[in-house]
Amino acid sequence: LRNRFYSIKFDEIFKTNKWSIQSCVKANEIYIYIYMYLIIYMLLQAAKFVGAGLATIGLAGAGVGIGTVFGALVIGISRNPSLKDELFKLAILGFALTEAIALFSLMMAFLIL
Repeated sequence: LRNRFYSIKFDEIFKTNKWSIQSCVKANEIYIYIYMYLIIYMLLQAAKFVGAGLATIGLAGAGVGIGTVFGALVIGISRNPSLKDELFKLAILGFALTEAIALFSLMMAFLIL
């Protein structure tokens, strides 16, 4: 970044060997623009990291959902053991759907980064 600005602006400003006040003012303006650009870039990077962190909240919800699905499976089997196979199929379906939500939130977090 710095080399790009040096090559573009400083060659235009300092075409002559005269070090006038006007050329120093232009050089200071370039430094101000560089710092403004860097500050904006750092703020955008920070916002991306915060957004990615917030997108991973869905993973906690998926963990709670998976625990609820298998907790309900245990309660259902303890109440009626003869329906064990059918309840297990439904629990696996619930697990897959809940895990899909977790994968979507993780994918969004990686896309934000």
